[in-house]
Amino acid sequence: MKPERAVGTMTSFRAEGYGWLSWNGTCVWIHIRDTRDNGKIPAELKQGWRIEFDVTETPRGLRAMNAVVVDKVVPKEALPCPQTA
Repeated sequence: MKPERAVGTMTSFRAEGYGWLSWNGTCVWIHIRDTRDNGKIPAELKQGWRIEFDVTETPRGLRAMNAVVVDKVVPKEALPCPQTA
């Protein structure tokens, strides 16, 4: 089955290289090594950035794969992940 392509919003990012996206009312785990910005792995992902990605279901939950930064808007307020708000 081909993964579903989606667009979500970064809600948090940790220095260890991973974080969470908000997508369709749920959280999706993302790792920096699976992300590209202008063809390169970005140094970080910032809260509020819009990310396009393939939704992949894993035993531990949803994961973003083949992710691409599409918009670097940074909100004035924190964006909690829907499942943790």
